[in-house]
Amino acid sequence: MKRSALATAIKLASTGVLAGALVACGGSGGGDPTPTTSSVTSTGTVTGFGSVYVGDDRFATNTGTTVTFDDNPSLEDQLRLGMKVRVTATRTGSDDPVAESIVFDEDFQGPIVGEPDTTANTFVVAGQTITVDTNTVFDDSIGGGITVLTDGMVVEVSGFPTADGFLATRVEQVGTAVGGDAEDDTEFEIKTTIDAGNVSGTTLTVNGQDIDVSAVQNQLAALGLSAEGVFVEIKGNFDPSASPVTYAATSIEAEDRFGNELEDEGEFEIEGILQAFDDSVTPNTVTINNIEIEVTGAGVSALANLVGKKVELEGTVNASGELVLPATGGVKVERENNARTEDVIASISPDGTVTTRLGLEITVDASTPRKEIDKENLLSGTDGDNLNIADFRANLQTGDWIEARGVPGTTPADTEWRRVEVSDDSDDGCELRGPVSDVNDPTFVILGVTVDTTSTAVFQNGFMSKAEFFDALEGGPVVKAETDTTTDCTNGNLTADEVEIQVGDDLVGTVSESEAAEIENREAADNELVGTPSSVAASSFDLNGSTITVNSSTLIDDSLIEAAQGGELPNDLPFGNAGVTATLNDLVNGVRIEVQVNNTSDNIAISIEDAD
Repeated sequence: MKRSALATAIKLASTGVLAGALVACGGSGGGDPTPTTSSVTSTGTVTGFGSVYVGDDRFATNTGTTVTFDDNPSLEDQLRLGMKVRVTATRTGSDDPVAESIVFDEDFQGPIVGEPDTTANTFVVAGQTITVDTNTVFDDSIGGGITVLTDGMVVEVSGFPTADGFLATRVEQVGTAVGGDAEDDTEFEIKTTIDAGNVSGTTLTVNGQDIDVSAVQNQLAALGLSAEGVFVEIKGNFDPSASPVTYAATSIEAEDRFGNELEDEGEFEIEGILQAFDDSVTPNTVTINNIEIEVTGAGVSALANLVGKKVELEGTVNASGELVLPATGGVKVERENNARTEDVIASISPDGTVTTRLGLEITVDASTPRKEIDKENLLSGTDGDNLNIADFRANLQTGDWIEARGVPGTTPADTEWRRVEVSDDSDDGCELRGPVSDVNDPTFVILGVTVDTTSTAVFQNGFMSKAEFFDALEGGPVVKAETDTTTDCTNGNLTADEVEIQVGDDLVGTVSESEAAEIENREAADNELVGTPSSVAASSFDLNGSTITVNSSTLIDDSLIEAAQGGELPNDLPFGNAGVTATLNDLVNGVRIEVQVNNTSDNIAISIEDAD
């Protein structure tokens, strides 16, 4: 559908991104009529753009904002979803804070050792077991998620430690494979805690992996290792020709922990996995993202049974450096915003509840975290991004386009909608995403809506057959279903053109459509080719040095078909559809096209669109 840029820009991942997001505020005040200013520090994963979202918090950026990657200057447009960053900012009054600096530093880089375990959703890098979940963002270079990771592939991983290893928030391929020619192919980087017991002569053992540290003996000595652990960053090179792969350090130094900023009195918030809770000491302590925090207050009692879960702790830091948790709102269990829809408003009730064409009831009230009206002329209020609930409801009209994200409840009616944006844009089709139930090929149910795949042309971006797709629905994964056809969106039913199991598509952040389009344009996926084809045959053509095969399932842009055959079509059609009478030569010869390719299956074209 035409608005897919939004889904592309915020893909994979969602709320509850375990973001480890951390916010600490402290500032000035005191009777001055001018707005007060306060400092803000946030550590967590990038969840959206416009300007930059970290966890649930939006940070405005300007020409004074500095961006640093691994201690080197970088640019804002190099930030990617799922990257763990530290933002320092200043807030004036109640405005969004303005970022002064954004720092990114990956946690792991190195070769994958052995084949990933796609059942446990784990793989190993330099002895460290990495876990992925529905919140993990896979870079476009890894289009199939964990299923396309292979032994020897060199990856960069960002995320947070857990009791059993490490939970990835982003995975990106940085080398072709072990033994390749890319610059990063033989470089590794590890962040971990070590003590004197990890070192034996010139060997450092980390997570069962031996590392030769003969070249960094002076740096090791400077760390002053004892029984107490030191958090370090280890860099070096590995030898892919050795069996098993060997590692040699070229640098080892103490590293600041992202998120270890519990220093100033003021408001403080941290999200992440609760690794430990100790109520045998006074004050009690919690461990989140390998950071131990002293906690007190009426809300502490709620922590006892939450070890291992994603939580959000919110309170104030007292003069003793303790986090004071109130009884109400001090401890929250993180949930995933993996319910999402894009559709037309069919009706509006007096209390402001919106019903879409698919029959979803979306309730927006004063507690909804983000509610926006994106219309050129507001019917009430002056700022569509900051409307009170009365003005928001006053601007709702049947026929408006609505995009909503939320947390599924026990029943569809219990869904908690947390992000709602309404515009007067016109569009075709609709989109729905959420956990599946009632699987019965060719249908399944999402949020009470029956999704029919009888005429679905594309399963999992072309990486799966229909049978493979339905086999993968066991266990109720999150699935996105969409159509470009208005008549396919009816009360309780969606006839899908495309369906896709979502891996890491549950991000919190929000972007405008124009910003999403810009991001999509500058982040061309590795399996997308753009250009004018040559050597066009009955079912193949050459493009950018590759021979592309077209089969009966390849989805052809309706504009290409209309240009070749005349007439007007309501939507794209598979090449094998009876409605496509033109030859491949008629469709693409001399035309600049964009081709999405299944590059794991001999460059078979998934879809072909007019690039102009």
